[in-house]
Amino acid sequence: MPTLLLLTAAIVAGTAAALRAPVPATLALSLAVALAALAVPLPAGRGRQGFIVSALAALAAAHAADVRDRTLAPPLGIWFAQRPEPASGNAARGASEPLRLRGVLREDASVGDSGAVRLVVVVAAVQPLTPGAGWQPAPGVVRLFVQGEAALAVYDTWTRGRTVDVTASLRWPPVPRNPGGPHPIVARLVRGYVLAGTVKSAALVTVTPGPWWQERAAALRRHVRRSTAAVPGGDDRRVTAAVVTAILIGDRAGLDRATTDRLIAAGTYHVVAISGGNIALVTLAVAALLRRLLRSPRLVSAGALLAVVMYGWTIGGEPSVTRAVTAAVVWLAADVLGLRVAPVRLFALVVIAVVAWDPLMVIAPGAWLSFDATLGIILCVGRLVEWMVPAVGSSPGRWRRRLRVVATLGAATLAAELMLLPVSAWTFSRVSVAGLPLNFIAIPAMAAVQAAGVLVVVCTPLVPALAHAAGAVAHLATILLVDSSRLVDWIPSLAWRVPPPSPIVMAGYYVAVGIVIVTRGRAWWRRAAGLVAAGLLVVMATGPGLLLARPAAGTLRATILDAGQGDAIVVQFPDGHVLVVDAGPAGETFDTGERIVTPALWALGARVVDWVAFTHADLDHIGGVAAVVREFAAREVWEGVPVIADDNRRALYDVAQARRVPWRQLRAGDRLEIGGAELAVLHPPEPDWERPRVRNDDSIVLRVRYGALELLLTGDISEAVERTLSFDDTSRGAIRVLKVAHHGSRTSTSAAFVERFRPWAAIIGVGRNNTFGHPVPDVLDRLAAAGATTLRTDRDGAVKIESDGETVWMRTWRGRTWRAVTRPPP
Repeated sequence: MPTLLLLTAAIVAGTAAALRAPVPATLALSLAVALAALAVPLPAGRGRQGFIVSALAALAAAHAADVRDRTLAPPLGIWFAQRPEPASGNAARGASEPLRLRGVLREDASVGDSGAVRLVVVVAAVQPLTPGAGWQPAPGVVRLFVQGEAALAVYDTWTRGRTVDVTASLRWPPVPRNPGGPHPIVARLVRGYVLAGTVKSAALVTVTPGPWWQERAAALRRHVRRSTAAVPGGDDRRVTAAVVTAILIGDRAGLDRATTDRLIAAGTYHVVAISGGNIALVTLAVAALLRRLLRSPRLVSAGALLAVVMYGWTIGGEPSVTRAVTAAVVWLAADVLGLRVAPVRLFALVVIAVVAWDPLMVIAPGAWLSFDATLGIILCVGRLVEWMVPAVGSSPGRWRRRLRVVATLGAATLAAELMLLPVSAWTFSRVSVAGLPLNFIAIPAMAAVQAAGVLVVVCTPLVPALAHAAGAVAHLATILLVDSSRLVDWIPSLAWRVPPPSPIVMAGYYVAVGIVIVTRGRAWWRRAAGLVAAGLLVVMATGPGLLLARPAAGTLRATILDAGQGDAIVVQFPDGHVLVVDAGPAGETFDTGERIVTPALWALGARVVDWVAFTHADLDHIGGVAAVVREFAAREVWEGVPVIADDNRRALYDVAQARRVPWRQLRAGDRLEIGGAELAVLHPPEPDWERPRVRNDDSIVLRVRYGALELLLTGDISEAVERTLSFDDTSRGAIRVLKVAHHGSRTSTSAAFVERFRPWAAIIGVGRNNTFGHPVPDVLDRLAAAGATTLRTDRDGAVKIESDGETVWMRTWRGRTWRAVTRPPP
């Protein structure tokens, strides 16, 4: 058994190393062959075993490196990079001329945040729309958004396996580079597609039926969605339908953000993501039915195996489904063959099979959540149950059997939580103990939802009355499942945010836990390891490493984040206070405040945010602010000119009110001294009329001065406002850094303004291949003529500026650096 676990660990390590480092596949393969050759003449023993294990790890690395290269540079990506692109408005905006694509839908279509229909297409060939151009083979995966209401009327017929012919404009998808963000290579590997694109109308999409087996599976999924959409439940019916659909077929597109966030915080989100529990229920239900029809246990296992494979294939290839189905197949196959496989061996075989089938699973957080929880349950449940119910043995007694069932569920939850804590902290920046009691509710509720949901699907066309009754049961079970997660709202101390732990701390924790579990007869070893594990838990929960990430004493740091086509800026003052200015856009599936700003704040050493300012209420500035207010207990929210009727502003105001965060309006002339730095508000003045809508020219303009450094944050102001800004003579000779207004739009950064401010550096927050053509060439030319070093977040990633009052250092997340010292005034 230790040998198999060692082999599993080596294969996973080799795979992970190849995915994160530019290891050539041929080099890894050569190493595997060399190690295998060295093992051949050695006698049996640990030495030979070590060479064999190392050879298999190198072979896994070679396989992973090959998958990595094919994922990062498929033929479609290579063709797109090398294509001759005619000059056009599209090219200036980073998009291609319309191209015709032919391929197969990888998954069912769904509706995105913007209301457009999302398609993921496995492309086989591409055809430029130029005279005489023919089809060219170019395999690769693209994600498309189809615009228009016509797409919403037919998107449920665009299902997995169907052939699609579509005309689209393609572009390279952005890869944000920020402190605390994933490595760019990892980000590109996990997203699952090489190009993104838009389709102007459903009229440009032609879909034809796929093979009959794909059509039957699609029809079943469609029937599930339509049946669950009709469940009773009043105003909560949409949530019930979304939860039932997620549990039955793994389609979580209907889950709203609030429900998802609450389940994650409560530690019960796993019940709505098809995984081991759901597959186990399907397996047990099918086996129980087959036992009434068949006498042979092997035939029962074979039938259950076939049913599980068909179920997994029908609902789709989600990673959690693949892992759970693989585990069930290995276990049932062993039963068919008459083998009895120890759970730990079964776990190791499943991990090896999953990693061999899809090496990218190694860098998927969901995989580690599944694997860690499963391993914890396998290794710890038996001991925990005996510890929790020491008197339970072979003696009869109904109450003792019930107590053992409860103890087993509690032990499984505790074991899974202990193993998941580091990965949860790393993935979600959250530690929660709410899952311990809530899983006693969530797991039975999930089983009830699954059983009632199956009845709804089966009975809707046959016995509508029974389907309605089953739907009512599903609704009640969903309410129990979702509302139980409100425990973290009532007792917030059950879940709290933490910085992602370092890999060293995580590895140390798992080593210590492993010693506690595996060691026999050495009590002092186990006690010492237990103390180490407990100490590392405290480290993960408190995050003392944040102290090392903060600016040095007496240093001001400003970080302009790569927030796509939006603004997000973090200012850390010399005395430790933190100001966040804007936090990028937010939607149902991606919140810049949560996914970019929050990790960046942790990485920059911020534990608390003192002030959050949104320059104005456009979504690309205010969207992510609510997440920052929630996650960092912001002490004050700042705004400029209020637009009371704006939905974005109202939503943020409600969040601030719910958390009793003070709300302040800034006006030109406001000043604040912070740790030797001066923060001044240059705009807006007091409004003389009520705004019915958000205006760019009402943006807050902030100036930060600290010794030699003068930083100007301009929001989205236009040339008209730039003319009203004044810069006194005391700042002449300062090292000036400009955050360019409105993403480099032609309406801002006028020649007169640039001439007056004379920036040493200008930073443009802009999305890669944005559809607006930002930044415009005129703005870039003006800045270059003024001698400014111009940086763009779409090309340079986040930009960090630091100053001790005399010297200014500037560094991009791509590694470019600059240094400037105070220049005397002329």
